[in-house]
Amino acid sequence: MKQECAVVQDLMVLYEDDVLRDESRKIVQEHIRTCEECRKIYERASAPVSGIQDALPDIRESLGRSEKDREDMAVKAVSRFRRKLTFNHIIIGGLLFIAFILITNLAGYLVTDGIGSIFTGMPAKEIEVKEIYRLKNGEIYLAVSSQKSFQLSHIPVLESAERHQDTDGAYYHLSFTKAYGWLAKLRDLAGVQEAAYIFPTETGVKDYLKQEEEYRWSCNEIACVGPLKQDKKVLWKKGEEVSEAPPEIEEKAIAAYVKNGDFQKAREEMERNKELGGIDIYKVYEKYYPDGASSVRDWWQETACEVYEKPDGQAE
Repeated sequence: MKQECAVVQDLMVLYEDDVLRDESRKIVQEHIRTCEECRKIYERASAPVSGIQDALPDIRESLGRSEKDREDMAVKAVSRFRRKLTFNHIIIGGLLFIAFILITNLAGYLVTDGIGSIFTGMPAKEIEVKEIYRLKNGEIYLAVSSQKSFQLSHIPVLESAERHQDTDGAYYHLSFTKAYGWLAKLRDLAGVQEAAYIFPTETGVKDYLKQEEEYRWSCNEIACVGPLKQDKKVLWKKGEEVSEAPPEIEEKAIAAYVKNGDFQKAREEMERNKELGGIDIYKVYEKYYPDGASSVRDWWQETACEVYEKPDGQAE
């Protein structure tokens, strides 16, 4: 690089800021006019938007050319500029896609029921145990309540990290959706403040294709989980002392078994409760579900059995 070029390039910033003396300005202007390399450096440096100057034709070079030549140069310049923008868009789009995948995978580790549950999920601390009993068949009758309106996100299913073997570490996780606030109003959610479920504690796990029992799972805990997986509140733990269910609760359980289509379990529980006098299980069902309510449980998974849900304003 010529010494004169180096000096002029150092002065370009001061020249652009208009702080040079007139004599120095004339030297820079004259050099830029005659030195093609310095002129290009100056034009790139003084371009208002990065990348535009590379795409647009040099105005000084276009002087003396025909109108058609100038039009052709302009078309080529615009084409180059568009290609550059398209490439940038592809890069940005690719980075956004990678960011989306990373965020989705991270959410899978942190969030209970998808990213949306961060805004709609009920914090575990809001749920309280109202009553808990052990039925004669060994299953757990659990009623929960809250000062705030809620809705069960999904029927709890017995789960285990050790899926293909016998285990004593299976668990039920209950998650609830907020039925209060503007989001609930927008979705028109009908909330409750009290609900009861029955949880089998010992079960055979079936292959849902073969419909054959393969493993024995034993429930170790029943817990409520909030929007984030670390937000957990244990409601019952294996080995915890639980009172035997009184006749009224046994009746509710029998009615719930019938409601959920488990007639064999309902008959077996009735036989265990001699004090109920051998009442027909359908009579018990009609006592607690006069409207004929019923539901169907998954045939291939052992799920919790819903007993009742009390709408807002009816909780005791």
